[in-house]
Amino acid sequence: MSENPLLFYRAFGETGNPCILILHGLLGCSDNWLTVAKKLSANYYVLIIDLRNHGQSFHHESMFYSEMAKDVENLILSLGLKEVSLLGHSMGGKVAMECLKRKKVPFKLAVVVDIAPKPYVGEHAVILSTLQSLDLMVSERSLLDSQLSKKIDSFMLRQFLLKTITRKNGVFIFKINIEAIISNYESILNFNPRQGDDYFDSDDDNNSEQFNTGDDYFQSLVPILFVRGDKSSYISHKDINFIRLIFKNSFFETVENAGHWVHSENHHSFMEVVTKFLNTRM
Repeated sequence: MSENPLLFYRAFGETGNPCILILHGLLGCSDNWLTVAKKLSANYYVLIIDLRNHGQSFHHESMFYSEMAKDVENLILSLGLKEVSLLGHSMGGKVAMECLKRKKVPFKLAVVVDIAPKPYVGEHAVILSTLQSLDLMVSERSLLDSQLSKKIDSFMLRQFLLKTITRKNGVFIFKINIEAIISNYESILNFNPRQGDDYFDSDDDNNSEQFNTGDDYFQSLVPILFVRGDKSSYISHKDINFIRLIFKNSFFETVENAGHWVHSENHHSFMEVVTKFLNTRM
């Protein structure tokens, strides 16, 4: 077992039902998935997890996907969960794929939301630097929003980011480990589809076209559904060919009128495609 504490989680539904673990994305937390978890809990035992350096889980200086996957495995083993399925969004989707790659725990199936097993170009520089520069010594949350608004126009995005901050003993503090997230940002952007621990050759291009069809990539037979938003560019048509190379039992759904945050931008359609996949295979 790991020397790290167990990940924080919230549980919904009956323990005797098939189990689903939900893994949030970068700067997210279990709170973001409460609505999905409660709806799925009618038929499943659902755990929504705070990944390391997020929410109420422990802080750590390192954030390799192999480490985050091991955190998930340790939670599963400690709780004695059986026939577990995974649902992961963005960074959480990469953690889910890393779990399937490692094969330390048997998984029933997986749902990966709007992310591919490849490296990405960073789009969070302004967000991370703005968060890092916040003056938390203010009296009202509205004053934090005012600071964010100087660099971030989207009200919805600012409200999402404000969830990373809480008040303790009358003082605002980060729930996330902002320093660790920034220092590990390149690792978070990357993903190693090859056998072995995390690494990625810096000479490789940041798209899946550079992958060959060699036998050094991991392969998984676990049924896995990739859900993408039709307004998102995170999973391209070319990515699908590579995904099928390593995930031999993969399925794909595109949700209309949705971007990267598929589960919130078109919640109804997202729930339809996910529940259909789960109900026909569990």
